[in-house]
Amino acid sequence: MSTELVEVPTIEHALEIVGSREVTIEDRGAAYALLHQIQLRINRVLRTAKDDLIVHLESNHLKALGPLSIKATAIDARYIVNDEGNWQDAGVQDELATLAKVAPDYIRRVPEHYEIRTAELGQGVHNADPVARKLWTIAKERGWRIEEGRRLSLAVREPTKAREA
Repeated sequence: MSTELVEVPTIEHALEIVGSREVTIEDRGAAYALLHQIQLRINRVLRTAKDDLIVHLESNHLKALGPLSIKATAIDARYIVNDEGNWQDAGVQDELATLAKVAPDYIRRVPEHYEIRTAELGQGVHNADPVARKLWTIAKERGWRIEEGRRLSLAVREPTKAREA
């Protein structure tokens, strides 16, 4: 039995090896295989813990737990205000015409009726455009936007470096 110690690289060292063009392809392949196995193990543990963390945050009405927060994504969202049944509804069309004056990027005039530009509105909400966010809120309040449900996931805030004293 050999008493020679086998050097086990750190994750940082394995990352350097995989990314280096100066290391042989065989060594890069070995480092890649090692990192892949570590990734599989980490993902397995994270999947198991994720649901417990979401349940804990939700059941305790917490907005965040350190750098973790819950992200809710709509499932099958639809803007029923754009459905044909609303094309002739004077009340809906009058409201959309009024909103089009302040949110022209998010409401379009189609011959004979107005409708919400859903893709543009979604992008505006994602970009935190206050006009888009307000229109999205109005659509939700009026029942113009519906969704089948919400899918919860975890969002992880990037750590910030502490200020140097």
